[in-house]
Amino acid sequence: MGHQLYRHACSLREAREAALALVDNRLAKPSGPLCIVCPVVLAEALIGEAAIEYAVKFPDVQLTFDVVSSLPNVMPEHYDITFVPSYGSLPNSEMIARRILRTPYTLAASPHCMEQMGMIEHWKDLQNRPGIGWWQGSTKPNWSLIDERGEQVELSIRPTFLTNNLRIARSAALAGLGMVRLPLALCADDLDAGTLVEVLPGLTPRPIIIHVAYPSRRSLNAAGRAFLSLLDQQSPNQFREFSDLASPAVSESMPASARKRRRTQ
Repeated sequence: MGHQLYRHACSLREAREAALALVDNRLAKPSGPLCIVCPVVLAEALIGEAAIEYAVKFPDVQLTFDVVSSLPNVMPEHYDITFVPSYGSLPNSEMIARRILRTPYTLAASPHCMEQMGMIEHWKDLQNRPGIGWWQGSTKPNWSLIDERGEQVELSIRPTFLTNNLRIARSAALAGLGMVRLPLALCADDLDAGTLVEVLPGLTPRPIIIHVAYPSRRSLNAAGRAFLSLLDQQSPNQFREFSDLASPAVSESMPASARKRRRTQ
């Protein structure tokens, strides 16, 4: 009986959302509430400015833009749009998602840390070396990396500083606490200045895929569609430096691959 009641309630909710969407579609101007959640680095680098531009353009929308250090595996129910980082496609079938960019990462360390580690000629020379950041799925501090042949390797590290905040991890690396996995866009200036260097050319962390997602069981209102449209318009220019491969589903004018910086130690 409980399951039957739940299914009936869900159908009522879907009918309600469809009816509201029908009215909403008649409105020429987006209005009403719109709630968005986004990881902090992406918000600071890209999406935050887009949200501000959106709020200026559509003053009748009450925009809530929440910034979080990390997102849970289950999408928050009270958000209309969620920016989701992952290593691949999203397993949650209750969400409609599309990829907006692919963010390359680099394995970096300070010159002082590299000097302390000594000669590094192969990724196996990095086993049990000091590391900063996070790891997943095990009590053992392991990182999954991609070698120069494109094969995945597992690197065991010796944790020196644990954090899920990438900017703090970058600061810890600059202080010489160990190796760190960082988005290339976040540490590009450090690599150019030589305050951070690539640990081993050809050895990189897996790139992160950024999706924009919303619940499939309710229609995205006019305010939400207008926000996605704004992202489509901005992606050819503003996303280019942050991504090395953007999804053509977002913008047909986005190049298949963006310019990559060449790094030298």
